Amino acid sequence: MKSLRSFGLGVLLTASLAMGGAALASSGGPVSPNAGPSGDGPAVVAPAGVTPVSKQQMLYSPIAPCRIVDTRNTTPLASGSTRSFYVAGTFGFAPQGGKTGGCGVPLGATSVSVSVSAIDPSNPGFLQAWPSDNAIAKVTVLNYGTQGITSGATVGLALGAAAQLNVKNSGGPTDLAIDVTGYYRPQIHAVLNSTGGIYSGSPRVLSSTNLGAGSYRVQLDIDPTDCTPIASIFGSAYFASAYVSGGYIYANTYAPGGALTNLYWTLDVMC
Repeated sequence: MKSLRSFGLGVLLTASLAMGGAALASSGGPVSPNAGPSGDGPAVVAPAGVTPVSKQQMLYSPIAPCRIVDTRNTTPLASGSTRSFYVAGTFGFAPQGGKTGGCGVPLGATSVSVSVSAIDPSNPGFLQAWPSDNAIAKVTVLNYGTQGITSGATVGLALGAAAQLNVKNSGGPTDLAIDVTGYYRPQIHAVLNSTGGIYSGSPRVLSSTNLGAGSYRVQLDIDPTDCTPIASIFGSAYFASAYVSGGYIYANTYAPGGALTNLYWTLDVMC
C-alpha cells in the first residue's frame, strides 16, 4: 500500500455567482418600480428600487468527510498533466476513485470545502486547481515534497459543468486524493410578481404560479418538505402566509381587511 507522504490542508473551492436581490423602499405602502406611491388602492404593485446585487451570502452545509477523487484507483498524475474532476452531482465519481453516486454536493453549489492530499510523490512538486470553465486562473493549492510540505488556497468551482474542477500537477509524479467536507449554495430568497413569475431573487427559486386571487404555488430547486417558508409583504398592513405541501410552497397574500388580493410578495425559505 502506498504511503501518504504529503497531505493538503482544508481548501475552499469558491465560485462567484451574480444573483438578484431586493432593495426595498421605506414608504408607507408598496410602491411600483414604474409608478409612484400606491396610495389607498390595492397593492398590486412591486417594491421600489429592486436591483440585482453583485454578491449574496452563501449558506454552508457541512458533511462527513467524503472522497471524490483518489488516483490510486487509476493512475498517478504525471508532471505537467491536467485532469478534470467531478465535484457536484451524482455522476462520474467512481471512475475518478471517488464514492459511487457522489458525496451529496448539489449541482447548484457555488463552492465546496475540501482536503487535498498528494500521496507517495516521487519528487517534490505542486498542484494547481481552477474551475473547468476558466482556462486562465490557476491557483496553487498544494506544495508537496518528500518532507510533507503542505499548503492551502482558494480556487473557483465551475457551475453546471460536467466536471467542475481542473487540477494540474507540476513535479512528482504523484497520486492525488480529494475529500469534500461541506458545500456552499445561495440562500432561497425571491420577490414574486403579483400575477405569477419571479420579479427578482435567487436562482434557487425556479417558478411562481398564480392560482387565483392572492394564491400562489412556488417551485424550488429542492424538495421543501423539511423547510420553513416565510412570506411577507413590504409596507402598510398588507400581509401574507405560506406553507409546504406536496413538494411545493403555497402562499396567500391579503389586503388589510383580510381579503385575498394579488400582491407582489417576498419569499424566504429556511432549511
